[in-house]
Amino acid sequence: MEQTLIDGHPLHPCCRTRTGMTVADQLAYAPEHHTITTLRRLRVPTHRWHGTGEPVLYAHPWQAARLHQQYPWLTDDGPTGPVRPLMSLRTVAPLDGSAHIKTAVDIQMTSAVRTVSPAAVHNGPLLSRLLQHVTRDLPIDVLAETDAGAVITDHGPDRRLAHLIRQPPPADAIPLGILADNPRRFGDPHQIVKDLGVAYFAPLAQLLDRGIALEAHGQNTLAVIHHGRITRTLYRDLGGVRVHPARLHAAGYDPPPLHGDLPTDDDTELQTKLAAAALATVARQLITNADTDPEPLWHLIATALKNHPDLLTHPLPVKATTAMRLATDPLHDRWTHLPNPMAAHA
Repeated sequence: MEQTLIDGHPLHPCCRTRTGMTVADQLAYAPEHHTITTLRRLRVPTHRWHGTGEPVLYAHPWQAARLHQQYPWLTDDGPTGPVRPLMSLRTVAPLDGSAHIKTAVDIQMTSAVRTVSPAAVHNGPLLSRLLQHVTRDLPIDVLAETDAGAVITDHGPDRRLAHLIRQPPPADAIPLGILADNPRRFGDPHQIVKDLGVAYFAPLAQLLDRGIALEAHGQNTLAVIHHGRITRTLYRDLGGVRVHPARLHAAGYDPPPLHGDLPTDDDTELQTKLAAAALATVARQLITNADTDPEPLWHLIATALKNHPDLLTHPLPVKATTAMRLATDPLHDRWTHLPNPMAAHA
C-alpha cells in the first residue's frame, strides 16, 4: 500500500530528490519502484554500543557499503530477511510482518539528511511509554519504538550508524498521505472527514491541551478502517513530537527526561507543530483532492475543533521548504502562513 504513493510530499518542491543516490540506487531502494531488499546486520563490540537490545546494528545496504570499511571492528553478520522500503525509503517493513526498522542514510531527502540522532535513540522507547499512557483514553494508538541503538565512534554515538525498531501497524491501517491523495478511492469524502474529526483532529487537539504535539502528517499517521469507516488512527515516528513538561505535569503525567529539541515550554511551538502537519498539510491535501465544495468539509473539521479557537482562527503555518533547503542549517524550521479556511466557521 505505501509503495503505491508516487507523488510524495504535497507541498515540498523537492520531495523526490535524494542527493547522493545514483539512478541505479533509486531503482534498487526507492519505494515507488516496488523494491525488495535486505538490510545488513553489523555486530558491534559491546563497549561501542549505545542503546537497548543486543549490540547489532541494522544498516541500510546503501549506508553499509559506504561506512563498513571505515570501521573494520564492525563485523558483518550477513543480511536480514527480505524487507520493503516504506514511504520514507530508509524505514523498512520485513515481509514476514515483524517490527519495522528505521535506518540511517546519509542522503538529503526532502528537508533533511536522514540519519538517526543519539537523542532519538535515547528518546524513542521512553517517549513511546509516555505517549501510550497519555493516549490510552483517546482513539489514537502510538506504534512504540521498542529498541534503538547507535555505534559509538570517536565523537560518541554516531547518527550515521544507528537504528530504531518500531511496532508494525495492523494490515488494515492506511497512511493518511495515501488516503488524502485520493480520498474517493476510500469512500465518501464527507464521511471520511467526519470520521477523522472524531479519530484524528479532535484527539490531536486534546493531546495538545495535555502538553503533547504530534507531528501527525500523512506519512506519520495511519487510519484504521473497519467496514468502510475510520475508527482509529495510529501514530508512528517520534522524532518530530514536541513535549511541554509543565503542561504534562499539570495534567497529571510524569514525563521522562528527554534529549534534544523535543521538550519545550513554548505554547506557540506546540500549536505550530500540530497545525502545520494536521491542518496545513493533511486537511488541505484531503479537501483539495476530494473534488467537491470545500466549505462543508472545512466546517466538519471546525466542528471537531470547536473547543480550540486558536486552531480555527490563526493562519495556518506551512514550512518554507525551499528557503529551508537553501539555508545554512536546513533543519531549522522556517515558516510562512496561509489563510485559515476554518476562520469563517469559527
